Amino acid sequence: VVRRVGSSITAMLLDALVVRVAVPATLHLLNVAAGRIDAFWHYAGARADLLPGALLVTEAGGRISDAQGRPWTPQSDSFLAAAPGVHTDAVTTLSR
Repeated sequence: VVRRVGSSITAMLLDALVVRVAVPATLHLLNVAAGRIDAFWHYAGARADLLPGALLVTEAGGRISDAQGRPWTPQSDSFLAAAPGVHTDAVTTLSR
């Protein structure tokens, strides 16, 4: 997991202006839903705080998937929430 997180941060730094690393996930998901940040990703399985945030992002028009772009479920080993206009690019970047 540590290597995946490190690789994903490195990949995003090449394509993004700012990358934040902090907790809790709910705060980041609220910011994605509000349009204040473009994307949030997480590795190491589902956590309880992803579920309400995923609903908020979806209701606000954002996209939820795993980091490979597949439909996200609580059993997925990764999570990606993004604005619709950057979701595909975020999947591409995280797949490097």
